[in-house]
Amino acid sequence: MYQETKNGFTYEIQDAIRCIQAGKLESDVVPWKDTLACAKLFDKINNVAMTRAQKGVYITNYGRPSEFLEEYN
Repeated sequence: MYQETKNGFTYEIQDAIRCIQAGKLESDVVPWKDTLACAKLFDKINNVAMTRAQKGVYITNYGRPSEFLEEYN
């Protein structure tokens, strides 16, 4: 049964607990390479956001987040 949670990381925490209890070093749901790719993307978004914020340009000025990053790809 689907149960909505208020914490966006609930499922990730539950999966991490299962992995630790099973002695696993990596999740079957989200492998480490995907986690690393996300971390790199988050760093890129943060760097772009900080650079643009210094210029007074914010992500809300764009229709899609991808437009915000286009010139930095």
